[in-house]
Amino acid sequence: MASYHTATTGLVLKDIDIGPSTLLCDKSMGKPRPVLPTSWTHSIFNKIHSLSHTGVKPTQKAIAQRFVWNGMKRDIRRWCKECPDCQASKVHRHTRSPLVERQPPSDRFHSLHVDLVGSLPESHGINYLFTIIDRFTRWPEAIPLPDAHASTCVSALLHHWVARFGVPEDTVFDRGRKFTSNLWSELNKMLGIDTNTTTAYHPQANGMVERLHQQLKAALKARTTGPD
Repeated sequence: MASYHTATTGLVLKDIDIGPSTLLCDKSMGKPRPVLPTSWTHSIFNKIHSLSHTGVKPTQKAIAQRFVWNGMKRDIRRWCKECPDCQASKVHRHTRSPLVERQPPSDRFHSLHVDLVGSLPESHGINYLFTIIDRFTRWPEAIPLPDAHASTCVSALLHHWVARFGVPEDTVFDRGRKFTSNLWSELNKMLGIDTNTTTAYHPQANGMVERLHQQLKAALKARTTGPD
């Protein structure tokens, strides 16, 4: 601990009485921050970082508000990068693949973006919205559905779009189970529709319909939480 007293760190160190013993703390931030021994640092990191598995800077800030130790920022940076839960659940910037640039359609209703919103709070037996956007005109459709089964999505496409606007030349959708099912695949083959799936973990590849989702969710939230 003596190195903290002599190193030029900007810390204001003071021994604080705790019963019969003392605790070395830094008071440079006003509130005393205990100076942790090396044997405690990783345990404290795990307890704070595991609350929500935030990134390096938020974790550093959360710990620095409460504790201090020599090389704290360096240790936290390393441990965040080594955290197995973060590695398993987060997509890091260096793993991104370039998105495919699609040519604009030549006419209306030739190319569609389709997706599914939900599950949503149930209303009159409805839990999902099947969303379709025409790439040429940006015409949106949001079809209420009771479930997310592939057969339900196929029926929605046929009865609410194809029956009104005709068969599209191609569709863009994500890799959800309803769009990778045999039924969905056979429908597209039967109608002669070219299919394009978006890159996994890149919702911006289907950005046109994702923006519609944001608007729909905002409108639904305002409707369900409003004064009326």
